[in-house]
Amino acid sequence: MKKGVSSMSNKSEPKKQDDFPQVDDFAKVMKRRLRASASKGHWDILGTRFSLAKAKEQLVKVEHLLVKYESGGFKTAQTAKRELDAICEQSADAANYAMMVADNVKHPREG
Repeated sequence: MKKGVSSMSNKSEPKKQDDFPQVDDFAKVMKRRLRASASKGHWDILGTRFSLAKAKEQLVKVEHLLVKYESGGFKTAQTAKRELDAICEQSADAANYAMMVADNVKHPREG
């Protein structure tokens, strides 16, 4: 038996729900961002192509924020945190628009 490999491992055992805590943390940010925009109405009123264009637009913003963060030189801890939070929020916005595309394709608006 290889070192570090348990003879009791079962490859067919289903993964636990908490195997990806990063996804859970990111989903919390996504939901917070959706709640903040809830007054704008449900996304089913947006066209699929519009939502796709907005997802791309948000990813461009993420890229610009990353470039700024990575090339910014000296930063205070507070400034670095603010920039990292902005990257996370813009990433969540992009993911939300991608989710809207998927949801609108899967559940087309009637009417």
